[in-house]
Amino acid sequence: MIDARAREDAAEDVASAAAWLAGEADRSAVLLLHLMDPHAPYSAPGPIPDDLAGAPPAGPGLPPRKQALEDAYDAEIRYTDAALGALSRAISALPGRNLLVVTSDHGEEFWEHGGLEHGHSLHGELLHVPLILFGDGVPAGVESAVPVTLMDVAPTVLAWAGSSAGPPMVGRDLLAASVSPAAPMILGETISGTEAIGLAVGGERYWLQGGNEYLYSQDDLADERN
Repeated sequence: MIDARAREDAAEDVASAAAWLAGEADRSAVLLLHLMDPHAPYSAPGPIPDDLAGAPPAGPGLPPRKQALEDAYDAEIRYTDAALGALSRAISALPGRNLLVVTSDHGEEFWEHGGLEHGHSLHGELLHVPLILFGDGVPAGVESAVPVTLMDVAPTVLAWAGSSAGPPMVGRDLLAASVSPAAPMILGETISGTEAIGLAVGGERYWLQGGNEYLYSQDDLADERN
């Protein structure tokens, strides 16, 4: 077990995780590391890098206070990315087969649709999150051409580990020789603000919120054409 207290410092959390993994190197182990840095309040150590100031997606053109908040969020992502690089190097140094999965439970909105942070809508900027697989048996530099979902993570990890135990799962093994292009129907709902409930199926996303209907195609990740 790793100390589960939220320190909100990715470098410290990764150092603890790497030390724990080194102590488990002689047997199979699973580590779940939840990094909280790219989450409000945004306060990455040090000044915001010059190349991140005024960067998209929402700016430039934002009022100074809003742009500063987005820049701080970008700096948190940069800081966390560096920490994940250290974690990937630590995992690569371990004996045997190893797999690193990087993903997120949600995205953030910076006024793309009039809101801030998350939990209040089902727009693409809140649902479209990274999913990166790195390790033994994962082809390098390959980007999936089919839409995937977080429900695919568990079946993928179990198949990679050679486990077939447990009941059938809705998700798919993303490392299989052939992956179905049709993602399963996915349900979604908000956790704050006006209640919304929706689904994604057949490459389209639909939801109902506050008496308004929303329908977006898979290739419209910015949700510009309802």
